Amino acid sequence: MSTATSTATAEPKSDKTRTRGQDTSTQAEITPVRTRRSGMWLAAAIVLILLGAISGAFLYTTASNTQQVFVSAHAIERGHTIGRDDLTTIALAAGQTTAAIPIVRADEVLGKIAANDIAAGGMLTANDLTTSLPVASGQALVGLELKSSQLPAQTLVAGDKVVIVPVATQAATGGITTVDPSTTVQGTVSQVRPTTGTTGTVVVDVYVESRSAANVASHAAAGAVAIYLAPGD
Repeated sequence: MSTATSTATAEPKSDKTRTRGQDTSTQAEITPVRTRRSGMWLAAAIVLILLGAISGAFLYTTASNTQQVFVSAHAIERGHTIGRDDLTTIALAAGQTTAAIPIVRADEVLGKIAANDIAAGGMLTANDLTTSLPVASGQALVGLELKSSQLPAQTLVAGDKVVIVPVATQAATGGITTVDPSTTVQGTVSQVRPTTGTTGTVVVDVYVESRSAANVASHAAAGAVAIYLAPGD
């Protein structure tokens, strides 16, 4: 009786020991798996952080090692006065040898006159700009102060081909002077600018042949000329 009772009592202890052993074994198997997954995610996170840092450093280095320079936004004709709408920019590697004008020197570009034709997308250099165009041999530059009635409705720009026509005016004696309308003069617009007064007139600088310059200037001073765009312009 005593022995049987002792044996029966020992068996639950043996089961309990086995259960604890199984639990310990299961934990031992699970724990490394969890540690391994955590390690993989941690490594991946570190790699992503490093890649982000490298990319940021590369972009910063690239941005800091470039300079913006002016290029023409469209084709610009010789004699055109450069404005903001005529310009755009591109980035060049810093230290690159170029004659292009950087945007920090905008005052050297805006308001200047194109010294030659500039193709769309062409980089602007000091040689492309001037404050005034030289008068070609055999030509003269004449300024015409004109009212709206003496101009075409279309706004004139540098490079436009125009025809200068003499018009009748009120003579000092009260009569009307007569002119021969066939004595027209061909010209090319250099620039157009408004007058500083309140007359509402504009001054049109025009290149004409030297032999016609005196006659054109005389008629212009008397307000006896008008201009129109040449056929085909």
